[in-house]
Amino acid sequence: MKTLFVTTREAWLAGHQAGHFHPVGGSHWLDIGDGLILLAATFNGEYGEETFSAHPDVAPLPDPVFQGTVKLKDHVEKGGKFTARHHAALTAKFGVTDADTVMDVSAKAKAVCKSVCVAHIY
Repeated sequence: MKTLFVTTREAWLAGHQAGHFHPVGGSHWLDIGDGLILLAATFNGEYGEETFSAHPDVAPLPDPVFQGTVKLKDHVEKGGKFTARHHAALTAKFGVTDADTVMDVSAKAKAVCKSVCVAHIY
């Protein structure tokens, strides 16, 4: 399963150049404005995911398996790196509401680009 992140193109490129993303599932992204992208990524392994997630400009969205029902608004500034700026960019691009979860964001992004979602099957 892919994981969703809000990040910058520069952070994505650094992760790509470091070989963190899976060679087949890889990474796909959409520009969401304000210098940010919504990234869907599959990793080579735990090291790649942990290293990429540790980058200061990488904000993981809730895990779709273990936190799939967490509302994004409840995820803002809750000990992670997902901020009001990230939420605002998703709202502006996809019309994210206070009730939306990571699964809702995935469905809204998939409507724009089939590769930017949490599922492996498009």
